[in-house]
Amino acid sequence: MDQRRHNQPASQTVLQEQRGHDQLQVLYQVTDAVNRAEDLESIYEQALQGLRQGIAASKAAILLLDDQQTMRFVAWHGLSDSYRAATEGHSPWESTTENPQPVLVPDVNQEPSLAGLRATILREGIQSLGFIPLVDRGRLLGKLMIYYEEPHEFTFNELQLAKTLAHQIAFAIRQKRDELVLRRSHDELEVRMEERLALLKEQIARRKKSEAQLAQRARRLATLTEMAQAVTSTLDLELVFERVLQELLSLLGAEGVFILLLEGDELVFAATSEVGAGDLTGRRAPAGSGVAGEVLRTGRSQHFSGEKAQRRVYPVITVTGYQTGTILAVPLRLHGRLIGVMETIHNRPDGFDEEDLKLLEAAAAWTAIAIENARLFARVQMDRKRLRQLTRQVVLAQEQERQRISRELHDDAGQALTALKINLGLLRSSLPEEMEPVRQQLAEAVKLTEQTMDQIRLLAQDLRPPVLDSFGLDPSLEGLCRDFARHTQLAIHYQGADVSPLGDAVTISLYRFAQEALTNVAKHARATQVDVVLKHNPGMIVLSVTDDGQGFKRREEEPFSRPAGGIGLIGMQERIELLGGRVAIDSEPGRGTHVVAYVPIGPEEEAVEKL
Repeated sequence: MDQRRHNQPASQTVLQEQRGHDQLQVLYQVTDAVNRAEDLESIYEQALQGLRQGIAASKAAILLLDDQQTMRFVAWHGLSDSYRAATEGHSPWESTTENPQPVLVPDVNQEPSLAGLRATILREGIQSLGFIPLVDRGRLLGKLMIYYEEPHEFTFNELQLAKTLAHQIAFAIRQKRDELVLRRSHDELEVRMEERLALLKEQIARRKKSEAQLAQRARRLATLTEMAQAVTSTLDLELVFERVLQELLSLLGAEGVFILLLEGDELVFAATSEVGAGDLTGRRAPAGSGVAGEVLRTGRSQHFSGEKAQRRVYPVITVTGYQTGTILAVPLRLHGRLIGVMETIHNRPDGFDEEDLKLLEAAAAWTAIAIENARLFARVQMDRKRLRQLTRQVVLAQEQERQRISRELHDDAGQALTALKINLGLLRSSLPEEMEPVRQQLAEAVKLTEQTMDQIRLLAQDLRPPVLDSFGLDPSLEGLCRDFARHTQLAIHYQGADVSPLGDAVTISLYRFAQEALTNVAKHARATQVDVVLKHNPGMIVLSVTDDGQGFKRREEEPFSRPAGGIGLIGMQERIELLGGRVAIDSEPGRGTHVVAYVPIGPEEEAVEKL
């Protein structure tokens, strides 16, 4: 018993020394194999054999990071396909980890980081494993995997051997990669030298050709830019079409250019250059026919040449004296909606190329915008014209109704009240003196009748001053200022001007503007003096009302609002604008208010220019 206790440590020492000797032998063999190996596969195989021999591992593998920084198996011993497929890509380190350290797992069942792979690992018969990083110059290249079928505590010597082998493998990988890169570089250099010598003359020729192409592209781009600026700076659709046709014929060397616009289920040739027998402008074709129909169906540009180009002409339109060789057709699209098609044609099958198609697409984009702008402008102009006509009709209808009511008040009600006044006076005169109380009441009734007649007369005058129809705007404004001053005790100074007869809408609108402005002064301004000025400028009538009152601070978003919240001036502003004019207002607290109406009285172009 004592002898066995004495001999046991010695046997363990011998065993450890033997293992150390074996490990050194393995390391020597692997190092020698690395130095002599011609390829990486031989190095991998030698390293795996030495690893299993030196540390008695049951399985082993080498994985390397691929271009996507994912761990991939490159060599293995004893691992199944299913295991490799399930665990490939797993790594305890990030691909960017600097100087990663080994990770040893003595017992898989006790390692929480492997919970997701534990079933796969145990099914492979693995109880313990180790992750040894393959590192070169501090950068992770891959990993060396060591597997045991039983739980295993890694010894210092085992870890050192694994790390040394990992270092040798990493060194060999770098060395072989460098050799491979060097060899490839040498081979590629020789090939490139030959190719460069062969291509030198070709490059010189290409350079000259490229310079010519670049110059042509620059000219095209400059022309296209000028065309874009030209067509988007005008709102005349005819000028837009004329400029587009002219520039495309020059840019593309085309023999014909067509702009077709979609109207219902038909395509209308809105603008065309003369080709063959003549101009096709105004001709119509079904929306589904020809090249344009193909563009509308697919929403994509089309390029046809040769026989295809011949078959894609419009069956309902014959262009005599012309043989189509090439057709380019691109969609005219606005806000994702197809509004038409632009086409160019050439009599040669090689008349256009893909660069021409791109240029035509760019031109179509600008043309679509220009067409839409011109259409919108024409629509706005028409709407404005109709609105102004309607406004004049509404204003005239209102004023005619005011005139009718005023006349009825003056004639019918006035005459009735006059008769009533006379009858009351006669009745009072016929009563005896002893009925003095009744006579006094009749006298009061006569006085009340006279007051009512005065009020009706004023109301009739406010509704439609007779002087407005008889003498025009200037005397009417003068009378308005005089009457308004008498009723409000304001000092109103009027400065008029001789104006030629104006339309009813302009005359009554300016009169109502002055009425409303003076009413606002009386209600809100707390003014003592008001200046009303009428001017007749070329093509323009200007009417201003200025007071020395308290003024007010205007909100920027509501430049015509009043502190009291009235809508009279806003209504006048809208009425003046509908006549093609504008209203300007300037006011600050304590500085009074200056309101001006500008109304054009000539051709609309002159009015807009003066505004």
